[in-house]
Amino acid sequence: MLDLDTRTIDASGGTGYDLVLKGVGVSQGTGSLIKSTTAEIYGSTGNINLFSTLNDFTGQVTVNSTGSQVSLQDANQLSMNSLTGKLANTTSITAWAGTNLVLTPESITTTSGNIDFRSLNGNLSTPGNLTTGAGSVTLIAGGSGSNGNVQVNNTITTGSGNVTVQSSKQSNLSNSIVSTSGSITVTGDTVIHSTGSPGSPLTLQTAGAGTITVNAAGTGGFVMGQYYSYQSASGAISITSGSTADLANITSTSGDVTVNAVGAVQQLASSSIRSNALTVATTSNGTSPVLRNPWGLEMQRGDAAAALASAEVVYDETFTIAAETNNPLGLFATVARWEGDRLTVHDSTQWPTMVRDCLATMFDIPENDVRVLVPYMGGGFGAGATGSGGGVSGTDLATQTPLLSSCQGKQRSAGSQSCARPSPAPQRARPSPRRIAAAKRVIPCPVA
Repeated sequence: MLDLDTRTIDASGGTGYDLVLKGVGVSQGTGSLIKSTTAEIYGSTGNINLFSTLNDFTGQVTVNSTGSQVSLQDANQLSMNSLTGKLANTTSITAWAGTNLVLTPESITTTSGNIDFRSLNGNLSTPGNLTTGAGSVTLIAGGSGSNGNVQVNNTITTGSGNVTVQSSKQSNLSNSIVSTSGSITVTGDTVIHSTGSPGSPLTLQTAGAGTITVNAAGTGGFVMGQYYSYQSASGAISITSGSTADLANITSTSGDVTVNAVGAVQQLASSSIRSNALTVATTSNGTSPVLRNPWGLEMQRGDAAAALASAEVVYDETFTIAAETNNPLGLFATVARWEGDRLTVHDSTQWPTMVRDCLATMFDIPENDVRVLVPYMGGGFGAGATGSGGGVSGTDLATQTPLLSSCQGKQRSAGSQSCARPSPAPQRARPSPRRIAAAKRVIPCPVA
């Protein structure tokens, strides 16, 4: 073991000076100081622990060790030579710089070793793909002004290890972070994502009980790319923004999704959110959060609380429906009036000519004597293609009454606010089952 204890080594005398330290492990104490241009550190099977905050390496530092830990710190900029082939797969690497940590472009892989890179008052970028098994990956940048940015330009992959990306200014996720079961944490004043593309989507993804926590604490907000997704299994997904939050594709198979923002929470076009439970809260964008559609129109109208409070009858129940259902807001209803042998029908249908043909066939009258009016269609999306289903039954019942409209299964007299049977009228011939069956074979008559 080469232990420098609290000693000072100054090899910074000029050009051509190089510091070489060798031992079965190399270490120093808190008060120790190493000054050099380039440095080569050999720890053999032991650890390298040169983590004094006083160190000042002005050139590249090369480390060689198969021990469990290599730790280096520089008071200023720390430039690391290539790590490939110089460390064991089980070796953890910790490199902290007082300003910028400069890494040689390369991919780094460990099986159980941790990767911990920090620019304490500078910026930090991934040197290449970072891959670990049980090890964790930590990327941190601090400082003010133009410093404090972390740029994830390459893929980060872990097994059970956690991933932490932390910046004092901007965390820019330009590539994917994927973990088999570890937790992923991304923090910054602003958190932004690459847009990605349909052919090359990007993701923050974990499985098992791994969680995803993203906190954009400043006014810069949180912005997901159109083809950037968050995915977890049973772990929760939590998003916090000090400003607005622009969401894209978020999926938690059996976990909860929570979004807390100061400003508006919006969802990008053609994206989806799927989870066991979804909680969205804002503090400065109205009393209730509003998920906005891609065209910026708030999906909030009227005063539901006041309407419920003033309603004569309120039916309170819990309904379970399919994830997607054909359920237009425009209600289906029919009003039919006989005037001699001529029939006028007000129906909520997308296909008034079909309803006319159907009624003419069933009641054995000319099509010219049937008039079907659809003044407003409140959205049908196919459900109203064949009419409300009340066109035939309503007209049939109208043969028994002068004017009839559907009223949730009851009869409502014209001009009345209550459901009641109006006075009877002379009866017309009702269509026989044979005629109804014949008509249905010719056209898709909506028989309720």
